[in-house]
Amino acid sequence: MAVTTTTPEDSTVVGVPIRLMADPAVDGSALGVVEDVLVHGNRVLGAEGVGIELRRTSRCEVTGNTLRAIRRRVPFPGNTLDDDPEPWEVANGAAIWISPGSEGNLVARNSILDLDGESVVIEGDGNRIEVSSEDESVRDLGRANTLWRRGVEESDR
Repeated sequence: MAVTTTTPEDSTVVGVPIRLMADPAVDGSALGVVEDVLVHGNRVLGAEGVGIELRRTSRCEVTGNTLRAIRRRVPFPGNTLDDDPEPWEVANGAAIWISPGSEGNLVARNSILDLDGESVVIEGDGNRIEVSSEDESVRDLGRANTLWRRGVEESDR
């Protein structure tokens, strides 16, 4: 269980600078899905937790973004706006987190530097991820995801 009490030592509220997140269905019985959204040309220069979150997304593209100085949130999750626990603990300190239930997304041509965690943490299935340098790391906890290094021709993958 997450502790969300504000303390004099830490009044920071956990937040994600860029979040694509499906809301539950109107009756609360099923989850919706965010589809076909382009996240392009954004700059996240310093954040605690995660830079970009894709939660229950499908066929979205995260391209041409700059993400730098993403730090782990300690304590995790810390203070939240709605007292709900954050589900991205495995990705704490990462530039991009792709949640379970997120499928067919593309992450490519992003500039990612100075992280406490991995460049991309994938818990969803069937996503395509490009890394641009040997310094970038991907933690793949999903299934059937495709990873490639920038500069490798698609026909070579």
